[in-house]
Amino acid sequence: MSASRPENIPAAILWMMGALACFVLMALAGRELSRAISTFEIMFFRSAVGLAILVPVIATLGWSRIKTQRFGFHCARNTNHFAGQWGWFHALGLIP
Repeated sequence: MSASRPENIPAAILWMMGALACFVLMALAGRELSRAISTFEIMFFRSAVGLAILVPVIATLGWSRIKTQRFGFHCARNTNHFAGQWGWFHALGLIP
């Protein structure tokens, strides 16, 4: 078996650098916000901004692309993801 080879390594490097920058900025913003508002409020605003970004994208691509055959697993995954992010933002505020 041959391993697939990336065709555009510089683009992959730029995408990874962008992702890393976003992760760092999210951690810094969460840390600073935790001084003024609760973790639940941070998560609310994060979700609201994400929804504001995704709705126009999904509307452009078509709502028919949003489907799942395992709705229960999808809800469980989202619940676990939300709980994990809540814990991460809460922990950021507790770091001395």
